[in-house]
Amino acid sequence: MAKRKVVSNFVTIDPSSRSMGVAIWNTEQPAPVGTALFKGKHGEDWSESMLQIGKDLNALLKDGTYYKVFCEQPAYMAGSHQTAASGALVKLTHSAGVAAGICIAHGIYFEYVPINQWKGNLSKDVVNKRIRKILADESLCETFVDDEWDAVGIGLFVKGLF
Repeated sequence: MAKRKVVSNFVTIDPSSRSMGVAIWNTEQPAPVGTALFKGKHGEDWSESMLQIGKDLNALLKDGTYYKVFCEQPAYMAGSHQTAASGALVKLTHSAGVAAGICIAHGIYFEYVPINQWKGNLSKDVVNKRIRKILADESLCETFVDDEWDAVGIGLFVKGLF
């Protein structure tokens, strides 16, 4: 995998069909300076959840502190017919589009990071173990939940550490 140019004050995003993991970074620290999991209300229609997630992301990005955003690019994976049939890929793509639209509206650089570039077909367990090893801070890793893990992995990739 190619090493990436190191950037400062950036955000990494792992979109999903019901939530969005976010990691906040700068170049002075090897670990994220913060993480968040944006979610809609339980039981809420997914489109309403996406509106809430968009509002949460907009609140984070609107002050101009972060000038670059890297977001996992949705992709159809062979063998994921159940995911495609359930509409999850459409919802995932919608989530990534919400992130892109907010960035464009605020003049923030936005880049999709293809899954096959940053983690290939590694399982969630393998990704989480690799993140734990790279960060070597178990107390920090204990705070990560759900999609925050992949947001952290994307950030480590962007920093050339994954």
